[in-house]
Amino acid sequence: MYANTLFMCVCFEPQGCQLLTGGTDRRVAYWEAGSGNLARELEASKMGAINGIDISNDGELFVTGGNDQLVKLWRYQEGIYTHMGLGHAGAVTCCKFSPDRRYLVSACAAGSVIVWNMPEAYLEKKPASAKETVSSPKNLQEELHLPLADKEEKKGAGDRPRRLPAAPSKEEKISAMDTSRGSVHSCCPCDTQRSDKTTSSNSNKTKCCRPPDNLPTRTTSKDFVNSGGGDRK
Repeated sequence: MYANTLFMCVCFEPQGCQLLTGGTDRRVAYWEAGSGNLARELEASKMGAINGIDISNDGELFVTGGNDQLVKLWRYQEGIYTHMGLGHAGAVTCCKFSPDRRYLVSACAAGSVIVWNMPEAYLEKKPASAKETVSSPKNLQEELHLPLADKEEKKGAGDRPRRLPAAPSKEEKISAMDTSRGSVHSCCPCDTQRSDKTTSSNSNKTKCCRPPDNLPTRTTSKDFVNSGGGDRK
């Protein structure tokens, strides 16, 4: 870097891409950190040198102080100063931002140190209704819980409630089914009459609705031929 001035202060911007310098030429210069080329120049004072410079942590603002006994607050991108502080009795030798960017501190050759309040336009305001809630740590089961399961299903007026079938009891035993032909009509009313021994002799005989056991079974044509029922060639 080369300029026709005596450098009095220098400061890097937070990202490290550029740096600002101030000197006896009453200017603030923007320099490219990689190449060292001059990118921009601002006239920071009408009289005297620029002795102190500092950039905020977010890189949006920077402050300067010089022999004119003024402290100026600048926008980094626009290159304009928006606020100016009057109060020093001598040349301002240095100036700094507080870490939280709520205050400015400057000192002068007369030995005074002034703490300046940051303008309200640059303070980050939080909504009054916002409350910080501390969430308790969740276990794995709560983190995997889907919020869709908590929503109630909309049911129509004629919809029936869904009911899952009850689980079978452990004591329930399934008996083997009787697959005989006589078991098909096990509910025949004739069984109840036969079981009643006292009235079986006096009651009238009713025709049983159960089919007889000697009904012919279904046979295939091959079985019919083998049994001699068909013509043989």
